[in-house]
Amino acid sequence: TKVAVRSATEVTHHRLYPEQQYDAGSIGNLNGVQRLVPFRGARNHAMVAPIDIGTPAQHLTCLLDANSADLWVPSFHCVSCAKDHAEQGTFFHAQESSSFMPELIQTPFGHAPKALRVVYGAGSVAGFVVNDSVTLGGLKVSSQTFVLAEEADASARKYR
Repeated sequence: TKVAVRSATEVTHHRLYPEQQYDAGSIGNLNGVQRLVPFRGARNHAMVAPIDIGTPAQHLTCLLDANSADLWVPSFHCVSCAKDHAEQGTFFHAQESSSFMPELIQTPFGHAPKALRVVYGAGSVAGFVVNDSVTLGGLKVSSQTFVLAEEADASARKYR
């Protein structure tokens, strides 16, 4: 079945699988869809999409991970996230976004940014829980929560 794609995030034709055995109207996000193509991802390919973060928007490329709902963005402070200094400079610069806001927690010493480590089968990422405007596929979320990565181990870095 041929799938017509007008942009990186817009699919205009779907195939129902198996044909004629599912009522597409039973789920709201499939209402009007005639066919749905079963997704088959190859292990040696990555799904990436352009993503804009912050105000003004900083343009990054996002790896879409089918095994996780986490959104983490490498900070320009993250030396271990980059293969070299030039790549590190292309990462997110939080101080340049007027809409950036870290999530704060109360500590015995006052408020502090909420730290988090996410452990995957292929490594881990550590950073801070933050909020900023995020645009993906034409959809803008004004205060999206994500992890601003300050550290990543080598095995996680290879999956960027």
